[in-house]
Amino acid sequence: MPTNLCGATCKTTRNVSRNGQCALGRPPTPKSLENLVLQLARENRSWGYKRIVGALDNVGHQVSRETVANILKRHGMAPAPERDKRMLWKDFIRSHLEVLAAADFFTAEVWAAGGLTTYYVLVFMRIAPRQISLARKPDRPRPPRKEPTG
Repeated sequence: MPTNLCGATCKTTRNVSRNGQCALGRPPTPKSLENLVLQLARENRSWGYKRIVGALDNVGHQVSRETVANILKRHGMAPAPERDKRMLWKDFIRSHLEVLAAADFFTAEVWAAGGLTTYYVLVFMRIAPRQISLARKPDRPRPPRKEPTG
């Protein structure tokens, strides 16, 4: 027979922690729900706690604003205004991938029938589709044109 109220509650509800003592407090938030909160916060950087709670409610999860705040704090994520201002470089690249391009300009010296020839190569690459375009340049650049002064 338990000697105190906690012991009686513990025995009747079978709410025992790993070390055999009565587990106090609320049960922990399920990992799946915690991952969903983190995913919503990462994908929607401008959403605050209340907006995340509303989105979770729409899919059938009822959590409080404080639970969302605790989950984000535990994982080192700032509240919405700060989270929106601090975009990680990898998130920036991922969100702009369709419009990013890389460019490179280099020379290549090639032995040809007429001797050593310098080719000027300008390369553009669209990052998302990995599409490469070469700009054709003459083997000898033209001197810059002089603008008429007068």
